[in-house]
Order: sequence, then structure tokens, then C-alpha cells
Amino acid sequence: GTETSDYFSPRWAKVSAVLRGLSDATIAVDPTIRKAMGTAGWGHRAAFTRMLQDGIKWDISVWHLYEGDPEDAFKFLATFGQPIWLTEFNYSGGSQRGEKQQAEGLVQTMTLLRRYQSLYGLEAAHIYELLDETYWAPSYEAFMGLVRLKKREDGLWAPSGRKLAYDAVKKVIANGNAGSSSPTVSMKSSPPAAQTSAPPVADAGAVHPCSLDAFDKSAFNHAN
Repeated sequence: GTETSDYFSPRWAKVSAVLRGLSDATIAVDPTIRKAMGTAGWGHRAAFTRMLQDGIKWDISVWHLYEGDPEDAFKFLATFGQPIWLTEFNYSGGSQRGEKQQAEGLVQTMTLLRRYQSLYGLEAAHIYELLDETYWAPSYEAFMGLVRLKKREDGLWAPSGRKLAYDAVKKVIANGNAGSSSPTVSMKSSPPAAQTSAPPVADAGAVHPCSLDAFDKSAFNHAN
């Protein structure tokens, strides 16, 4: 959602109550525990505004990234005064369109993340994922890893070699930090009190892998 009114539904009320309860309970047990909050989807900016309005407290703003330049989203998230964690990022579709494309796409994304690291308080970024989940084929989920997976004769799954993206990612990481780890965005700021909606989300173009419309519903056949 891009408007806070998108989250005024009975479903949001339940989610908000659970998140606030978890946040308050965590603080009561140990105020030093860092609480990461976000959505499992992509592009849901106004959810953060709604959480703030509902009195939910968090210490890390969580985001997912699979395509495009995230600067606009990072600018928005930085207004909440908390460091940003990408708990999922990869090239859209992984190696579904080829291992070379995945490797080049990841390098491009990681280069952008290095650029924005100190500007917007990007504190951590986690690639989704290490191993292919080949058993989900033909869904894109089968191609998101940095390492191939194959089925053995005994029916179990085992790693089957590193993809081009593995070494590309390793090389980018080995190059070290891109600059100061101290963000230029104040980590004690907060959104304007009158803010009731989020900035519009730019058109992402192709269907995003986090979209339910893009999910291959025939792939609900997890390996046994």
C-alpha cells in the first residue's frame, strides 16, 4: 500500500495489535533487544507510517529488493530515523533467465547498496538465497540461489556447484566497505507529524517476484 488508508481494514487491526504486543513485550523484557519491522511483500511504504501512527516501536526498518534502484524507497525509510536492513535481495528471477544475468544483476544491485550505505543508514543486506530450491521448479523460487541444487539417486537433495553469481558476490564483498559506516541521515529523526500517506511508488515495470500474481501456484510441491 502507498496510502495509510490501505491498512485500515480489520486484517490490519489484527496485525497491528500483534506487532504492538510483541514490541511492547520485548521492551518490557529487555529494552536493549533490537526489533526489526517491515512487511514480507515489496513496496508497502505506508505500512511503516501506519505502524508509527499505531504506536508500534521498532529499531530496524526492513525492506526487500529484487529489481530497480532503491534510492527512493531508502529516502522514505530514512525519515523514520532507524537503520535499514534488506532481509532479502537478489536479481529478479534469480538465474531463471541465465546465470550471467543473475551475476551481473547482483553486482549492479550491490554497487548501488554500497553507494547508499552511508547516505541512508543501510546497515545490513542479506541475499536471498544461498541454495537453489530446485524442487519448486518451474517457479522462480527454483533459481534464486547462488549454488545449484540437484536430486541424488537416494532422493535427497545436494549442492551441485557454484553459480556465476556466487563468485561475483564474493568478489564484491572482498572489495570491502564503500566508505564511512556512519549514516548522514540522522538516526533520531522522525516523520513529520502531519504525514498520513507515503510518497507514491514508482512503476517497477515487470511483474515483481514478490507479487502473488507472479507466483506459480502449480509449484506447491515441496521436496519430501
